[in-house]
Amino acid sequence: MNSRVSVRLCALAAALVVGACKSDPTADLAGQPQTVFINPGTLFLNEGDSATVTVKILDEAGTPLQGQVQAVSTAPTIASVALATGVQPDPTRTTSVFRITALLRGPAYARVTGLGLADSARINVLPAPFVFDGTLSSATPKGGDTLTLSASGAFRFDPTADTVTFGGGVAGTMIANSATQIKVLVPFSSADSLHIAGTLLPYVPGKTFTVPSSQVVTQTGEFWAGDSSWQTAPNITPILPAPGDTSRMIIGTTPAANSAVCPEVALGFGSTGPCMMFELVLPHDTVLNFKVDWTGGALAPDVDIYACSDSTVANFGTACFEDGGAGAMASKPQATGDHQYPAGTHWFVAEIFDSTSGVSPNYFVTINAKAVTTLSTSANPTTAVVGDTLNDSATLGGGTGVLSGTITFRLFTPSQATCAGTPAYTQTVNVTGAGTYTTSPGFKSTAAGTWRWRATYSGDAKNQGRSTTCSAEPVTVS
Repeated sequence: MNSRVSVRLCALAAALVVGACKSDPTADLAGQPQTVFINPGTLFLNEGDSATVTVKILDEAGTPLQGQVQAVSTAPTIASVALATGVQPDPTRTTSVFRITALLRGPAYARVTGLGLADSARINVLPAPFVFDGTLSSATPKGGDTLTLSASGAFRFDPTADTVTFGGGVAGTMIANSATQIKVLVPFSSADSLHIAGTLLPYVPGKTFTVPSSQVVTQTGEFWAGDSSWQTAPNITPILPAPGDTSRMIIGTTPAANSAVCPEVALGFGSTGPCMMFELVLPHDTVLNFKVDWTGGALAPDVDIYACSDSTVANFGTACFEDGGAGAMASKPQATGDHQYPAGTHWFVAEIFDSTSGVSPNYFVTINAKAVTTLSTSANPTTAVVGDTLNDSATLGGGTGVLSGTITFRLFTPSQATCAGTPAYTQTVNVTGAGTYTTSPGFKSTAAGTWRWRATYSGDAKNQGRSTTCSAEPVTVS
């Protein structure tokens, strides 16, 4: 044999021998108890129900081991644990089967021990029947009324996730919620149990449930009744929000009940009505924003919203649409935008422009309020010669709390008499409270004529925005 080949074969044989002698790193752990395997590791059972769990003791390699296994309940009054009867015996004698019986709602553990090891399976006993066991303030609320759900039983609420759905699949508008109470506006719906999502059992970590109410809730009538005339329109003054806050309500109407007194119908604007009217009495100038949404599509129906300061039909042409309103745009929702209403009596009106869509859907009205602010400005200088630097200052006041937002100054050239187009100079300053804010370094005038400043306060969550007019600050440059 070739000596070189012979050497290689000998080396290979030696390597095989050495490899065969190397030990398996887990060989010493084989047969040694390593893990208690419980399946399932977590159980959800209704009171009175039962289920089985299987238990194996495994070694490092995952091989089941023979040996005696025991299991007990850590809360015998909540759940019992016993060896299961009537199950096929395990010929390998490596599997134990236990029956868990749910007795009373609450948490418990099945404590398993065997071959020197111990582990537990969690048992969650749920109420039976699995329904919301708190209280409802009424089983016969009116549409638009406030229904209160109190979690006085086993369930609690997750304020970040809870919703309440009424009969027909219509969700109620949430007014307020906490771990123990929900307040929701009642929609127009069919009689059925409520379905409350985002409920939880305090002893079941990390899991929320959707549960029905034990009571059937029947919507009866309309809370906001009285829309048939301006004199009987519901007064919503008590629910108007404070500056920076938002209130919600649900409104409904009976089709064709009051078309003759609706402004757009009376003015011949093409609407057939009906309309919903709500009276509000303002003790002082107030900035309000009305927004209306509704179930159904944007065109079924279209809704116009506006405010009126006079309920006399003869004055509708001048007394309604005081805020410009919104609508007739075949879109939803409709919103008025922020508008400053003077002190006195007003009527908020939501009018169905196309009443051919059949029965009225749910209408959802959101009202946002802001505090009235003041903005006065002063140009510096008011007269100048070409090449002089022009600056402006604005004094912001009124409102509520610490004013925030921005003030933007814009300077327009003599050729921009209506303050249209791109300004010659723009500067935005941050607002950190009421006070006077100024431009710096300003702008050097480049032509003779009348220059014009405009200042705009952006407003913030609680305070209205403001703008000066184009003619408020003329600067004469010669």
